[in-house]
Amino acid sequence: MNKTLLSFLLVVSCTSIVMAQTTPTKKFLSKDKSFEISYPQDWELSKELPMGVSFLVLTGRQHDSDVFNDNVNVLVEDLKGNEVTSEEYGVMCKPMIRKMITDYKEVESKKIKLGTRDAYMLVYLGKQGIYALKYNQVILVEKGKAYIITYTCEPPTYNAFIKAFGLIANSIVIK
Repeated sequence: MNKTLLSFLLVVSCTSIVMAQTTPTKKFLSKDKSFEISYPQDWELSKELPMGVSFLVLTGRQHDSDVFNDNVNVLVEDLKGNEVTSEEYGVMCKPMIRKMITDYKEVESKKIKLGTRDAYMLVYLGKQGIYALKYNQVILVEKGKAYIITYTCEPPTYNAFIKAFGLIANSIVIK
């Protein structure tokens, strides 16, 4: 009986992984055509973008009492000839983030790979207005620009979309 249960769990796990990797997606090409990124087709592409944001998708509210719409956005900064690595850029951003985010608390920061490309990940908690939020930022410096891909959510919903965020971040193609 234990072998049957183990086999069932293995099949369910493998099926879940395949489904997560083959979820239908939509592609987005930035207005300036500098990058392309894919996102789950059941997420909503926002037409209204905050200043400096090139891409914003919303997960949709998860339940009636959900007051914050989890989202992923991309901000692009022209480095104007300054040559820095993804890690150096991420470390330089921390003091600015501390000033912008009330009660900033770093959870994790480290070098990562986006496919074969070097990137930097910064995970932190903080407040924006009335919302207590968790952020996961993946920073990629390529072709003279910094691409900051950010997943923003309420801490209890973080795990619900972290795999989708990973797929979105890994899908970015710099043109």
